[in-house]
Amino acid sequence: AACVPSATRVLVALSAGRPAGVAWSHASTVQGQALVGLDRRGLTTTQSSRASGETDSSSPRVVVLGGGFGGLYTAVRLTSLFWPQGKKPQVTLVDQAERFVFKPLLYELLNGGASEAEVAPSYAQLLAPYPVRMIQAKAVGALPELSLKDGGSSGGGKVMLEGGTEIEYDYLVVALGAQSDARGVPGVAERALPFNTLEDALQVQSALASIEERASADGTPANVMIVGAGYAGVELCAVIAERLRGKGLAGTVRVSLVTPGQSIMEGSPAGQKQAALDVLTGLSVDVVTGTRVKSLEAPHGSTALATAALANLEPTAPSHAAPDSHTPAAGGHADLSPEAPGGVSFAEAVEGLAAGSLHSSAAGAGARQVDVDLVLWTAGSSPAIKAARKNFPFPINARGSVQTDATLRVLSHGRVFALGDVCVADQGYVQDAAASAYTSPAAADGTSQGTSFPATAQVAFQQADYVAWNVWASMMGRPLLPFRYQHLGSMMSLGQFNAAVALPLPPLPEQLQASVAASPLGPLLNTLGVKITDGVTLEGPLGAALRRAAYLYRQPTNEQRINVAAEWFAQATNIAAGAMAAVSAASSKSK
Repeated sequence: AACVPSATRVLVALSAGRPAGVAWSHASTVQGQALVGLDRRGLTTTQSSRASGETDSSSPRVVVLGGGFGGLYTAVRLTSLFWPQGKKPQVTLVDQAERFVFKPLLYELLNGGASEAEVAPSYAQLLAPYPVRMIQAKAVGALPELSLKDGGSSGGGKVMLEGGTEIEYDYLVVALGAQSDARGVPGVAERALPFNTLEDALQVQSALASIEERASADGTPANVMIVGAGYAGVELCAVIAERLRGKGLAGTVRVSLVTPGQSIMEGSPAGQKQAALDVLTGLSVDVVTGTRVKSLEAPHGSTALATAALANLEPTAPSHAAPDSHTPAAGGHADLSPEAPGGVSFAEAVEGLAAGSLHSSAAGAGARQVDVDLVLWTAGSSPAIKAARKNFPFPINARGSVQTDATLRVLSHGRVFALGDVCVADQGYVQDAAASAYTSPAAADGTSQGTSFPATAQVAFQQADYVAWNVWASMMGRPLLPFRYQHLGSMMSLGQFNAAVALPLPPLPEQLQASVAASPLGPLLNTLGVKITDGVTLEGPLGAALRRAAYLYRQPTNEQRINVAAEWFAQATNIAAGAMAAVSAASSKSK
């Protein structure tokens, strides 16, 4: 499902089962285990111990930068393709973290739906069955060799790691992913927490625990503000609000979702957006639209919380949003644009938002200040390569994304590929591998921005298949496949047992929707959580079950699938046992 049918058939045909591992000169072999240690350059390495000597020092060297979905899956896929004798590459994966993070499940760490082992298994564990060397280090640049007159390259090169170490490559895959971006807002880097890595999730977990402890001890009110109302912000908001309600703190700790847009999840399927709004309203979340965070400052007075901040808010320009985005409600939705039709004024809305906070005051015309105990920033991200663009001599657009052709090969660099959040593809152009220069005419003046795909795991999954195949094809002198994205729907968590899954189906005609709703089938579908609007959305427990099944299938290895399935089965068994015990106790009490 992660690849178009034609590419899937090719990849399946080339797969020859799981190959044996590689013998490493400086490590003893322990069957089926990963060896972790320091190589002679002082780098932390993890490598497979399944030795058969299928590769040697003359084998092509493929270096993959970034161990996220795109990088890890590309590395694993490369080892499972069929390689002629002497052509099987030495695959090296470079990432600064010790653990792979299954990012769609990070939210489960906050509500107890998953353990760290499920969400963030170590690379040593995941790569044990595969002939992939793992180097734990930060890549800070690349230096292609055999540079062409136009600044491109047709051969290999070197990767520079933090500390001065260099790694040579024959083929390079750039999959460094994205990082949180403060968008130039003062104080965000210092006073807001992102939610992108395992470390971020643990820090948010600790901050929430401090707020909950104080609120439970003496009833001290608190404000938690999530900035950014895309999928990440809405999911995070729903999970935190549900967590607080479960602890009996919904009335003490106030949760708000702030966005400069005129509605949440702009551009997402209507059914999914409505499901999210219903959940947020039910959890008494303040959805504050038409408002931007101008800056974050030190809070007024003393506070026991290190995460506290003074948020300077200001309204965005008036808009002409749909009527439903102007519906003010307690714990619901309020448009804070200066003249929201039928809504409330910016000042009134922010005063309501600040109820229970330490301080709220005017801060100039059209602006307000609100003391917040925890600010979570999901309002922006940028390619991780952006800050170090000078050290990566690849074509990069204004956003910081590496520019590639349709096959995901970097423009002007014949042996460099990029995928995931770090790249942008020119879908109408495929480079000529026989040419000495690889620059796309459409991008020669620097104005071509290419196609940016959604920053989702499913895009990285699909691109990993193509990049692995295209590296193989490039070595074998075979045609490269242009990437074709297949949208498989979108999934979002709205709580421990609640999710909204928008199926990749075309909108149903209004007459058919009305007929289904009026038929006996309508109430049944509604009860099951099947909503038919512009498309088909699965909500509630049904959506949550489908989401979990999809992510179980998408675990990086069979071993990890078994581990996660076992954890989830044990969790379901405990929940069922607890429910039965509660029913039994209630029955005994009634007698």
